Amino acid sequence: MLAIEDENGKAPVLVLERGYRSTQQVIHFANQLLPRADRTLYSLQHDGEPPIVTNVPSGRVVADEAVAAASKLIDRVGGGTVAVITVDTRAITVLLASQGWSTTSASSSIWKNGERTLRVIPPGRARGLEFDGVVVVEPADFPENVGRQGVLYTALTRANRLLTVVHRKPLPKGLKASG
Repeated sequence: MLAIEDENGKAPVLVLERGYRSTQQVIHFANQLLPRADRTLYSLQHDGEPPIVTNVPSGRVVADEAVAAASKLIDRVGGGTVAVITVDTRAITVLLASQGWSTTSASSSIWKNGERTLRVIPPGRARGLEFDGVVVVEPADFPENVGRQGVLYTALTRANRLLTVVHRKPLPKGLKASG
């Protein structure tokens, strides 16, 4: 037993008001998915860049653009960490393999190409992780939970510093490219 209940036997719920992980620009962008009354989280990091949102002309180039965006982020973060978060991990990993990237096993999410390292993960495995740079692919495909975009919100806020969104389908309701 964790003994976190109050005197009425209920576990207290605290709403976070300060974000330590992501920059203000990333939080502001992701907060668009929340009801206006719930947009109270602000970041202690104010020196970030606005997220880059790339709308591609066809589904065939979504993976190409996502891998290109991830490569740019790897160059920018140097020894930092970069991840691609996507519902369709297969499209990304097949493209990576065709470009000379490799992984140690079929189940591994870590891909390497020389000194370059990239994580490719589905949205459900992103919770609790953080990266210097994140590419979120096709947000419209992320599952909703009781009509809310919590899984997508989590994926967007895995980015500590740099966030890129690549999509062909319309962005989910409320999410605006201008962030």
